[in-house]
Amino acid sequence: MILIWGTFVFWLRLFENYVLYIQLIKQTVIDMVTFLSLYFGVLFLFAAVTWTLNFVRTNDPDSDVTEPLYNDEIFATGGKANSVLNQYLQSLGDWNLDNFSKAGDKDAGIDWMCFVSATMFVNVVVFNMLIAIMGDTFDRVIEEKKTSVLLLKVRMLSEYTHLF
Repeated sequence: MILIWGTFVFWLRLFENYVLYIQLIKQTVIDMVTFLSLYFGVLFLFAAVTWTLNFVRTNDPDSDVTEPLYNDEIFATGGKANSVLNQYLQSLGDWNLDNFSKAGDKDAGIDWMCFVSATMFVNVVVFNMLIAIMGDTFDRVIEEKKTSVLLLKVRMLSEYTHLF
C-alpha cells in the first residue's frame, strides 16, 4: 500500500500545481537527515543519564527507594532501550512524574535537574532548530519553483516523446 500511494504521489508531479509540494516534501526529508542524527544523539545522551539514575536508584543497597523513576509497565524492566523510548516520549510531551519525589531518594535533585534540562533542551532548542530548518527549506523551494517546473516539463517531454 505504501508503494502504491508513493507512486500516486510521484505521478502528481505531472500537474504543475503539485510540483511545489512534492519538491517541498523531498527537500524537507533531505534536509532533516542531519537534524535527525543530532536529535537522536541528544535523546541517547539523556537516555544514558536516565538509565544510570534508574540503575543507581534501584540497585543501591543503601537506598530506601527501589522503584524506577518511570513506573509505567513499559519502563519497569529498566533496560537501555526503555530509557531511549522514555526520552523519546518525553520529547513528545508524554511523561510520568510519580516517582520523582519519593522520600529517601538522595538523588531527587539530580533527577529533577536532568528532567528539566532534557525537556528544555529537546522541546525548546532542538525543535526550534527543526522549525528553522523547515522554514529555510520552504524559502529555498519557493525560490526555485519556476526552475523546478521547467525542469520537470523538460524531463517529462524527454521521457515520453519516444512514445509518439
